[in-house]
Amino acid sequence: MILKKSQFRARNLLYLSIALSLLMFAPASASNYNSEWVIFEGGAVRLLRDDTANPAQKAVGALEFRLEDGWHIYWRYPGETGLPTTVDFSASTNLKDYHLQYPPPQIYNDGLTQSLIYKKKVILPISWLRQNPKRPAVLDASIEFGVCKHICIPEHVSLSLVIPRVDNRSSEWKKIIAQALLQVPTPMARGDAFLKSAKKVEVDGQTHWDFTFALERTSGASNIARHLQLFIDGGPSAYHGIPKLIETTANTARFRVNANGLKDGRVLFTLVNGKHSYQANYTIPLDASQSK
Repeated sequence: MILKKSQFRARNLLYLSIALSLLMFAPASASNYNSEWVIFEGGAVRLLRDDTANPAQKAVGALEFRLEDGWHIYWRYPGETGLPTTVDFSASTNLKDYHLQYPPPQIYNDGLTQSLIYKKKVILPISWLRQNPKRPAVLDASIEFGVCKHICIPEHVSLSLVIPRVDNRSSEWKKIIAQALLQVPTPMARGDAFLKSAKKVEVDGQTHWDFTFALERTSGASNIARHLQLFIDGGPSAYHGIPKLIETTANTARFRVNANGLKDGRVLFTLVNGKHSYQANYTIPLDASQSK
């Protein structure tokens, strides 16, 4: 159940308890390398960044969410219910080419619907370039997301972080950001995993997409079936749900998803194979150049 945010203004005592629990998130104050925590019901979020050794090169940072027990937020596509986690960096100063990455989510079943969520702690890596390397910059993040426990609350948080022209010491968050980058999917490619075919099929009077992936580093159908998951994001108007694993062979996996909520066009595929995950944008229906 999603309730209006205006219904939760009288939450001072709850916010106080959350604030006290967030004392464990030290250091909680702002620094050159992190913003202050912004507290919302069910958790908190802040910006982190690595140091800027060379202002002309790509820089990296992250959004760090901490969530109270029982609360969750959603992936970029929420699944059958929920609100996606989206970030707008357009108000930033002297920055360009932003890229936000999402680690693979987990499937949450409430008994009626399935959603794609994050719990407890999640870090979303960010990268950017400076427009003028000789000047300081400001990273502004406008974040919209749904945070849920027994009910779901739509939230909007604004965060800001000043980035000097050159740093005089190493960022305390370097290792955390590096570890977060290891958790996000790598590009799909031959030699690892790639989308081999995309076909529409009729099942029980309904139209579905069947997506078949080649898994060139894996062998043994019984082994891969235990570890494979596919998540797709068909864009803001999509309502396709979560693909189901239909069939595996020694080096392929076929997933099926209802086609009614997935329009032809650009689709983001995230394939999880055990500890490894892969990601790519494909335009469906596939043409010959994409399936090679």
